[in-house]
Amino acid sequence: MSEKLVFPGGFLWGSAQSAYQVEGTNYNNDWFEFEQIPGVILHKSKVQQTE
Repeated sequence: MSEKLVFPGGFLWGSAQSAYQVEGTNYNNDWFEFEQIPGVILHKSKVQQTE
């Protein structure tokens, strides 16, 4: 990629993370309960599968 990327004035970079994603295996929270409900997550993936 040889083109220089130019962002508009005032453009702000940001980032985010989720403790649930970082720590994993945290069964005592609402997200764990939510992901156990059949049909609410695409492809039936769960956090345990990513560890």
